[in-house]
Amino acid sequence: MRSRRLAADGYDVHAISRSAADSEAATAAGVPATVCDVTREDAVEQLIGRLGPLRVIVDAHGVYEHSLPATDTESDAFRRVLDINVTGAFIAARAAARTMQPGGVIGSVNGLAGEPGAAAYNASKAAVHSLTQTLAVELADRGIRVVCVAPGWVRTAMTEFAIDDDVRSGRRRFNPQGRVAEPDEIAALVAWFCTSDAGFITGSVITIDGGQMALMPPAWVVD
Repeated sequence: MRSRRLAADGYDVHAISRSAADSEAATAAGVPATVCDVTREDAVEQLIGRLGPLRVIVDAHGVYEHSLPATDTESDAFRRVLDINVTGAFIAARAAARTMQPGGVIGSVNGLAGEPGAAAYNASKAAVHSLTQTLAVELADRGIRVVCVAPGWVRTAMTEFAIDDDVRSGRRRFNPQGRVAEPDEIAALVAWFCTSDAGFITGSVITIDGGQMALMPPAWVVD
């Protein structure tokens, strides 16, 4: 969705995914795509070097592989999530920053509050938020902006398992709006950050969560 929105705004977009199926879907939708594992530093640098110089990178990859208490989470599983979500974001952002003008990353409200059963994912997104601030400070004098968009619940393949009839009807709420965001709503915010209207925004983590972080008691409210 972000690829299609930026392409519609006039960007020459190239999608990258570790999944061949996702890359094929993007290509079928008219967006050129390449399969690439963001944890492979050489592959990422070669690909971005071939595509560059870049105007924008949207670091939107991430995995949420299990829901377990921290005490039951295996170290290897924890490392894998951080390797993809954090180290992969760093590798891609670093390679892009060497060629580009503005930039941005995708975080999560999980980086602002802890969701039970998601220690690795929560930690990875908090690290991405901190990485955003560091990159923004270091790259500002080159005219590069770094902004983190932190979505709440969005209707994607990652969240499909949790979107049941109670969620769709609003009986079970993740946020005060009582609904799940659509991907194009997140894409619209990302696209806006790529415009000159957002030129004074950098180093910020912007939530787009239907009020989830403002809700007390917290999410998972049932009427």
